[in-house]
Amino acid sequence: MAEFSFVFSFLSDSENEFWIGLTLNRTKQMFEWLDGWPMSFQNFDAANRANVPLHNHRKNAEHLQRNSRKDLCYSMSPKSGKWHSKECHEKLPFVCELPASEHEKDLLNSQEKTNSQICQIPAWIDIGTQFCYFVERIDKQTFQGALNVCQSVNGSLASIHDELEQTLIHQQLLDSHDIWIGLQRNDTLGYEHFQWVDGSSVNFKSWAPGEPSDPAEKCVEMYGSSGHWNDNNCFHYKGYVCKISKPAVK
Repeated sequence: MAEFSFVFSFLSDSENEFWIGLTLNRTKQMFEWLDGWPMSFQNFDAANRANVPLHNHRKNAEHLQRNSRKDLCYSMSPKSGKWHSKECHEKLPFVCELPASEHEKDLLNSQEKTNSQICQIPAWIDIGTQFCYFVERIDKQTFQGALNVCQSVNGSLASIHDELEQTLIHQQLLDSHDIWIGLQRNDTLGYEHFQWVDGSSVNFKSWAPGEPSDPAEKCVEMYGSSGHWNDNNCFHYKGYVCKISKPAVK
């Protein structure tokens, strides 16, 4: 899931679908990754999968086989992340994967050690970083009220620092729920200046088109529908997302 989220977030601005390394093997009547990796994750669109459970992927392959006389290869939508079957001779952009070098493996092992601690508070979400996250949709708060709740457990309203973190947080939302994130306007530095309430640097932005739009709106929400950000009145009551560091690895 983390690998899918990374690829999806990295290519989400593309206008075209792109090839992934999945094929329908006509001889074996099974889906296969070209690198031989077991098929432990799926994200087919409804027309290709019809919500068939993963352990029945041979049965679904047989169904697709009967409805297609040609080999099938698979592309991924940059908008939805869903996988679509296509004739393999079509020309599309593609994404490659290379084995990690020894140095990269050392970095990954170090990161895995950093991320090995579990989130110790019930209902907090571990998305594979050094932080835990909690998304509250029901107990709506003003921006300050939400910040107080997060700080009461030694956390803060969430700061977001790259496309992957943005995507992983957005995936936890229901489409109809907009939530407070920890970004706030700092008028002392100018009405266009925003800062994270946890003091971290603002090195990533995901504003909705035309936003921020109103100097009187001091606080920032994430849209549940698109994940984009919008400045809003801090006294509105909304859900929120908290972020807390995992315990240090001993």
